[in-house]
Amino acid sequence: MKSRLIVFVQLIIVLSFTYISAKDNNFPSLPSNAQLEAYTENEELYAEKLFEYYNLAVEYNTLLKEREVTSKSKINVPSNEELTSPDINTFKKYYKIAQDLKNQFDAIPQNSTISKLKKYSNAIDSLRTDNERLKSEIYDFSLDVNNAQFYKKLTDKLIEEHAKDKFIEDSINLNRLDRMKKSYDNLIKLYTDSYATSTIMMSTAFSGSRVYFGSSSVKTDPGFNLGLNINAGPIFGFGKVIEIFGNYTSFKLKYFESFTNIQTEYNANMFHIGAQYLLKDLFKLDDFKANVTLGTGFFFGDARTPNLNGENLSFKGNFLKAELSFRNINYNFPLELFINYTANSHSNDLIFVLPNSNSSITNPSSEILSIGARFNIWRSIDN
Repeated sequence: MKSRLIVFVQLIIVLSFTYISAKDNNFPSLPSNAQLEAYTENEELYAEKLFEYYNLAVEYNTLLKEREVTSKSKINVPSNEELTSPDINTFKKYYKIAQDLKNQFDAIPQNSTISKLKKYSNAIDSLRTDNERLKSEIYDFSLDVNNAQFYKKLTDKLIEEHAKDKFIEDSINLNRLDRMKKSYDNLIKLYTDSYATSTIMMSTAFSGSRVYFGSSSVKTDPGFNLGLNINAGPIFGFGKVIEIFGNYTSFKLKYFESFTNIQTEYNANMFHIGAQYLLKDLFKLDDFKANVTLGTGFFFGDARTPNLNGENLSFKGNFLKAELSFRNINYNFPLELFINYTANSHSNDLIFVLPNSNSSITNPSSEILSIGARFNIWRSIDN
């Protein structure tokens, strides 16, 4: 308390002294025009005198700010042009700014300083009050801390007892979840094993195909193939490895006559009907198992010229086929990918009836290579 009073008295003395010193400070008078002309003839003296007036203005502006008084004159640092171009009017400009600020400072009443000292005194009293309030709050807080420590110990004890009960409950739930997981895993394994050993009873196929004839005069464009497979085992009672199938192949056939240099284009169709033997699950690649089918049957078809009225080509004969397919065994995936090779043995000659001549290919043969996907419509689970 005593030290704060001493500081307050010292503050009053310092501020009063500062105010009186500023009031009594002798303000320099403006030199005569002849003297100013002499300054302008020496750039170094000119700059020194100009900054003297500028610093004087800054000093009074600072005193005004300390007393929370807004200065009426604006102070700018001398520009490069003012420093390098000596001019009497520039001297007078900065001198007038300093003189106006001094006059504004001298006009401040002395009781203004006293009022500010009172303001500082009130601020000190407010700080003293806040200090006493903080002491009271700290004491109350210490009481709260002691109570909090008591309740914390009580809470920790309750948590410890609850944790023991929770551990027992969690152990029971964990055992229950473990049994549920094992039951689920067994169900998934049963389903997966059943799916992996299931038999496809009916499926449709779509593939891109290319027909090759054993003659340099006959060329073909890529075509497409549609197929239907039916497992005949359950129908006829001899297992599930025999399938009957039918395929339709559409393609363009081009015949080139070397003597006349004429090329004739045909829209061709072939139908294959037969039976095939299924070799299931020959080998495994990751999640896929491979099947091989070997089949035979008969085929027929024709080829028509789109712009001519000549006779049509006809196809007929027997065939052999081999197919490699892959199916996913871990998921209920209804698609299979396959590669099919068919060798056709024609029983009739290919006779090309042209406008000016006829040409034929005796004992013809053809091959079909197909790559596509098969969609499983009906699947049965093997016992």
